[in-house]
Amino acid sequence: MKRTAVILALLIGGAGYAAASKSYVDPSYGNIQYSDVAKPAQPYKVNLKVEFQRNGQHLPAVDAELMQQVDQVIRASGFAIPVAGGESSSDELTVIVNNIADLAEARRKGFGTGATFFIKGSTVSDNYEMQVTATIAGKSLAKSGYKEGIITTIGHSSGPAGVPAMSVGEAFSKVVEQLILQFLRDVPALELGASPAPAPTVSQPSNDSAKGEAASVTVKSTPDGADILLDGKFAGNTPSTLRIKAGDHTIRVELKGFSSWEKSLMVGADAQITLNANLGQGPSGGQQK
Repeated sequence: MKRTAVILALLIGGAGYAAASKSYVDPSYGNIQYSDVAKPAQPYKVNLKVEFQRNGQHLPAVDAELMQQVDQVIRASGFAIPVAGGESSSDELTVIVNNIADLAEARRKGFGTGATFFIKGSTVSDNYEMQVTATIAGKSLAKSGYKEGIITTIGHSSGPAGVPAMSVGEAFSKVVEQLILQFLRDVPALELGASPAPAPTVSQPSNDSAKGEAASVTVKSTPDGADILLDGKFAGNTPSTLRIKAGDHTIRVELKGFSSWEKSLMVGADAQITLNANLGQGPSGGQQK
């Protein structure tokens, strides 16, 4: 499979633009390095599964290319080694990359470029999100909301300042690399080896499990998919319901490209609280005390 033919045809509608186009990895999502990943003493051996989607619909034609890219990044990171076909392993890693090819959905999800397949002049912005589920060393975790993007210019248009131009195939490879490295960097914060963290509801264990000592706090946001930090520690993604110990707590909601939202509250035993975080665009607004 020629990845440029597959990806570029989907991106800008035909290989006829390939010679005149340049692609750039959207700089608004940062740049994770392999050195940012905490390596285990011995790489895990995992059964690796991948799926490429467009607007939530499976596109099998891209799965092989996605598998190749994810495999390479995981091996290079030192985190894990995907097992060969037919070899069994109790550890599993499932990666789903979804191309958001819907303008309204991209905006709702808070993408910085805000427009997939939306041509402004001679520039096309293409957005991707990733969700991962893993079972490692008998423990499970789940994380979604990772975002990356490709900006493609056609003809003589200029790309983002200071960002190197590349082919769309190279840009897709870089996007996959950055998505996987984001997750691997977060693994220690996701407390690998702690209790399973199923999505979308994430339970925060209480130090006192006796009846009447815990409260239920539901955290929602606009847009959804934001990170929830409970007393400074990652606790899940919106919307989620947390079980927390009665007392004073601080809940912070963060999403790249939006202002953060923070709420300090005193939680009573058996309380049921719903928080709605309206994340304002940009560095200001959206913060509460």
